[in-house]
Amino acid sequence: MWDTAAFDHYARVLDGLREHGLTAFVTLQHFTLPRWFAARGGWSAPDAPEIFAEFAAEAGHRLGDRIPFAGTVNEPQIVAFNGYLKGNHPPGYRDRDRMVAANETLMRAHDAAVTALRATAPNTRVGVCLQLPLVQPADPDTAADVELADWYREMLVTRHLEHLRDTPDPGDWVGVQYYTRARVNAALERQRLGEPPAGTPTTQMGWEVYPDGLTEMLRLAGETTGLPIYITENGIATTDDAERVAYLDSHLRAVRAALADGVDVRGYLHWSAFDNFEWTHGYRPRFGLIGIDRDNDLERVIHPSAHAYRRVITSGRIAALHDPAPDTATGTTRPTRTEAEPDGPWAGDRAKADPTESEPEGDPTASEPVPETDPATRSGAGVGCAQAETAGDPAPRSGPDSPEFPGRSAGSLKEMLMRIDPPVVRLLQRVAAGAQPESRDLALRRAQSAATMRLAAFPPGPDIEVTEHTVPVADGTIAVRVWRPRNPQTPVPAYFFLHGGGWVLGNLDTAEAECGPVASLVPCAVVHVDYRLAPEHPFPTPLDDCLTAYAWLLEHADELGIDPDLVAIGGASAGGNLAAAMCLALRERGLPQPGLQVLDAAPFDLTPMPDPVAAGEPARPGLSVAEFNMFARHYVPEAEAAVNPLVSPLRAADLSGLAPALVVVAEYDPLREQAEDYLAALRAADVPAAGIRVLGHIHGGWVVPATVTHTLVNEMRAAALRHAFAGTLVGPLTPRLIERFAAAEPAPQPA
Repeated sequence: MWDTAAFDHYARVLDGLREHGLTAFVTLQHFTLPRWFAARGGWSAPDAPEIFAEFAAEAGHRLGDRIPFAGTVNEPQIVAFNGYLKGNHPPGYRDRDRMVAANETLMRAHDAAVTALRATAPNTRVGVCLQLPLVQPADPDTAADVELADWYREMLVTRHLEHLRDTPDPGDWVGVQYYTRARVNAALERQRLGEPPAGTPTTQMGWEVYPDGLTEMLRLAGETTGLPIYITENGIATTDDAERVAYLDSHLRAVRAALADGVDVRGYLHWSAFDNFEWTHGYRPRFGLIGIDRDNDLERVIHPSAHAYRRVITSGRIAALHDPAPDTATGTTRPTRTEAEPDGPWAGDRAKADPTESEPEGDPTASEPVPETDPATRSGAGVGCAQAETAGDPAPRSGPDSPEFPGRSAGSLKEMLMRIDPPVVRLLQRVAAGAQPESRDLALRRAQSAATMRLAAFPPGPDIEVTEHTVPVADGTIAVRVWRPRNPQTPVPAYFFLHGGGWVLGNLDTAEAECGPVASLVPCAVVHVDYRLAPEHPFPTPLDDCLTAYAWLLEHADELGIDPDLVAIGGASAGGNLAAAMCLALRERGLPQPGLQVLDAAPFDLTPMPDPVAAGEPARPGLSVAEFNMFARHYVPEAEAAVNPLVSPLRAADLSGLAPALVVVAEYDPLREQAEDYLAALRAADVPAAGIRVLGHIHGGWVVPATVTHTLVNEMRAAALRHAFAGTLVGPLTPRLIERFAAAEPAPQPA
């Protein structure tokens, strides 16, 4: 018998979160032990996994469409430790054998719940949240300490991570929850893990503050499981808010160190938004960024640490924790370059990736950016969440920092290099190490491009199947690769995607990092088109290929398992230009528009671009103006033909009636002004459109996989596509359009 009232309650909670632009991580079991379950043996019962799976299946059936992320069991090894060995949680046993048995049962319960949720909530990404202390012997020279530490490490850490490595379906992610290291002292009571070293900082819980352990456990979890990681708990119990800010600083830097080592950390959720009930410790420990005054009608007290953490979220810089606090009377602070800028179409529309805090002069790789998070962490406890606002229709842009398009200027070349996202710098360095001098020889350039993209390879995950197809076109055939969720219950939406490469470079293997993640995140089919390239096939052949492939997609939707009424078009760089041109061509032919056009680092005007150096401005890193002009002339050999709107969409006299648009551009892209002008022109034509300016990046730099900005931008694309497919694109981009964005209403305050 199920408690319908309880399910209805959580349905309202989840609906409320979604209405406020928050994405939920839902935990199915967090420490509680229902009496009826305990009476049947609890986690000692052999059928406990099956019982738990029944509950998981029912939760998925009733709430799955509201649950983007589900954690099966919270800290299963701690459930076993506290309930069956330490005895301070129900059922209160103090027995090592019972603890070992319960530990194993809880791992099997996770497996059973994953299987159940796959059946009843196929779109929910499932994981498990593991408490992973850094376990060490108190005295490495004492054999008893070493032996006991090894046992605890095996029970609390190794066994769970290796189970996820070895089980057939471990889920989609692993949650790492870290607070401290455990220095095991065998001379103490065997059910205790030990004491912190004398004189070290500790929390209200008596736990040592040891941020290096977080880096180490993230590395271990990533290396052992191979799963994406979300830090689902990390925080400090303290009544000194300055300690909380210091804890955030040290532990976010520990996350950054793991990211620098290539650990696939997707998000960070701070524990906790509010002061909470801390089980056997009651209400005494104060974990909240927002305090609860229990002596004053449960009044909420927003601590300075909450404002500090918000600055990290909105700026992407750990050092923003220590920026000036707002003046309570005026709501202002001393100007800094990380603040939200005046209202405008780009105000706040930024995927922040700004690594410039305290970097040594001249060394752009000295510091990593703060970890930016998956939209799932937009529970108010995420780091680096990009927030965007859309304003009224702007006038055409008059300069890089006109009042209509506020934003920081590019600055000198040295300043730009100092601000570029370090993962992009490292990729460019690796490419440059083996690259030939810039060449106009196409064979060489294509080989160099292929080598570059091999460094950014991103094979499909286990949830995605990839098929290849041949499409007849004028005078030949082209290939199409479809990335599609495995075993969907119904036809899926489709994202018709066109790769970049200046109309000259690129193929089906050079955009893996843009196809697989979006297919998983939406979920949808990503239909990637290998259109023919210039100069062998100049305009209009590449565009005609794309239009032919689009018609093929709609004609073969049934056999592809695609819903032909739910299709979006998008592309990167040259592919974005082709996508915009496709929408214009479809309108001119009287054909329906797609649900959304995603225009990523796209050029919108292929007439010859003046060299900024000749005008006394610094060249922007990455794509050069000379290189862009060369690519454009390969595609459209006659410069006079570049005024054709199907070549240069910005030259179109009328943009009305086009599909809603998401425009993404990098801060240091020489095409940035074109993108901003096109966004303004779309809005002037009453086309719903949103823009993202990715700070600290060069043209297309966020395609580098396993970087926080790559994850963030893919999540933004996916969120826009989800809403397009759900039919919730309304007005000039309301908060329902993109989960990571706010538009007509203020952005949600971080909790």
